[in-house]
Amino acid sequence: MSRCPLTHSVGALLLGALEPRERADLLRHLPHCARCRAAVVDLAPLPGLLNLLRPRP
Repeated sequence: MSRCPLTHSVGALLLGALEPRERADLLRHLPHCARCRAAVVDLAPLPGLLNLLRPRP
């Protein structure tokens, strides 16, 4: 699998931290990039895990 310059944005995508245009660009890119799709699978648990770290009232 070759390197992809957009793979670094996958975590931000999953956390909702991308600007709308960046998000749209990455979502259009995903069907064509196995490396980015693999990163989505690898990082998919991240938002839920981070939510566990939030203090409860």
